[in-house]
Amino acid sequence: MCNYFTITVYNCGHEEPVGEERQSTFCLFRMQKVCTQELGRFRIFEEYVNNWCPNCMPIAEQMRKARDKDGNFKTPVATAIERQLQVAARNAVVQNQFTPPEAPNQVRLKQLNQMADKLLRNQINRPESYATSTVVWILRYIAALPPWMDRQALTREVQPWFAGLLDEDAQATVRPTLRAMKCEGYLDNVMVWSSH
Repeated sequence: MCNYFTITVYNCGHEEPVGEERQSTFCLFRMQKVCTQELGRFRIFEEYVNNWCPNCMPIAEQMRKARDKDGNFKTPVATAIERQLQVAARNAVVQNQFTPPEAPNQVRLKQLNQMADKLLRNQINRPESYATSTVVWILRYIAALPPWMDRQALTREVQPWFAGLLDEDAQATVRPTLRAMKCEGYLDNVMVWSSH
């Protein structure tokens, strides 16, 4: 089973890392050796929150009351120093991950991609998997795989569910994840709707 480490990212650009690894109940490989040795010790899940961080929330509320000379609202943003500290903290996590920088040989890479595809298909064929939270989790998991895996093909397997399960808030939280995998276009034909 995969272990994962979460970094929460807010609209203001502030990041909040969770301090310890956790074990995921969802894994596309089911073999500890593959997860920890071939793909890195753990996955890094980026959880995008469509809101301000707890520190910026009161500032954002105050900023909403005033517009600049062009009529726009100002929003809180992470400072350059805060971003530098966040990059350093993120780099420390990435270094502890020990993900191989290069793909294995073509035969093994093909096996890993086929294994992931087969287990993903099994997962999405279960009725209990048809839920917004499951799709968001699966997309985070796929994005956390090494970039040399065929993440776009895995995302295409889940794409038919986007229209029915991803409301406006869910789309806002998965859009950066999809962008990181060069799959943002997968939301182009999905209507924006609200769950409220």
